[in-house]
Amino acid sequence: MENLRLNNERILNRDFGKYRSGLVIISDKEIENLSDLDFFRNTNDDWSKANKAREKFVKNTNIPFDGSLALVIKGQFRVNAKGTKIFDTTKKGDVLISINWGGAFDKSRGIEIDKVKDYKYYSHSKSNGGGTGIDWIVISEDYKNELNIDDI
Repeated sequence: MENLRLNNERILNRDFGKYRSGLVIISDKEIENLSDLDFFRNTNDDWSKANKAREKFVKNTNIPFDGSLALVIKGQFRVNAKGTKIFDTTKKGDVLISINWGGAFDKSRGIEIDKVKDYKYYSHSKSNGGGTGIDWIVISEDYKNELNIDDI
């Protein structure tokens, strides 16, 4: 991941590539990968407690997904005048969620995006064969997806 120091001492991290978020991430520290910014890992020393807290947070959003929860990063999403999608971790209000899906003998296929309303950003990357991939979604921190009986 490319880290560039801005004039206000923040770090600009370009997270581009096939399975990457496709976002410019602004943080207050240099990072090697996005897991360095995971909210639940950074606020909890015990990894199993962090995983349970992360899963509970995403379950409460009511976003239907099939796969394994990888990251939850808090920040603020915006699009600049040039159209660049930016996620600023030095501010609050939104959440970036990453879901890994698929693999050998695994039928999971990520976020059911057609059942999610009012998301701010979504990216779906899959292998050339379509059997494995990663989904990225940005929602408001207090987001609660309302499912209709017809959606089930």
